[in-house]
Amino acid sequence: MNKETLEKIMKLIDDIETIDDLEKVNNIINSRWDNIVAKQALKFNVGDNVSWENSKNGTTICGKVRKVNKKSVNVDEDVNGAKKRWRVCPSLLTKV
Repeated sequence: MNKETLEKIMKLIDDIETIDDLEKVNNIINSRWDNIVAKQALKFNVGDNVSWENSKNGTTICGKVRKVNKKSVNVDEDVNGAKKRWRVCPSLLTKV
């Protein structure tokens, strides 16, 4: 999306005057968000090796997909022989 389109959307949102209308727009955005995340999740399969960046410390975590959910992917990380389980947003994952 280009900057001009984004500015138009922001102006339209700024012009909303009631909570009811703002709530309707919010529901539309949330629905679109869910659709995009669900499409991203479909790119992964159980057994895929994936990685992502840990937002807390910036390290890269690698693991294997255990389960693909509608809005998240469950990943097992092998830490010295013990499994650590993560629930990760698909947009953060990269296949390795």
